[in-house]
Amino acid sequence: MAGTARGMLRDALAAFVARNPPSARAVCLRDDRVDNLHRSLYRILLTHMMEDPAGSRLRWSCYSSRTISNGSPIS
Repeated sequence: MAGTARGMLRDALAAFVARNPPSARAVCLRDDRVDNLHRSLYRILLTHMMEDPAGSRLRWSCYSSRTISNGSPIS
């Protein structure tokens, strides 16, 4: 997920610098992939946290996933 978001950021910046609207729109289309990965990961982590409420690493993973998802170029 981080690699996808990083690629989107790179491509969005390149489209901005090149003033290339079609490339920028292509980045927007990839945003759903990051959102879907975040939702999937969140469901998995939530299930594990319900089994082990003391799992502080899992809370950190949920936070990291949300940060990556929200940090993608188009939120």
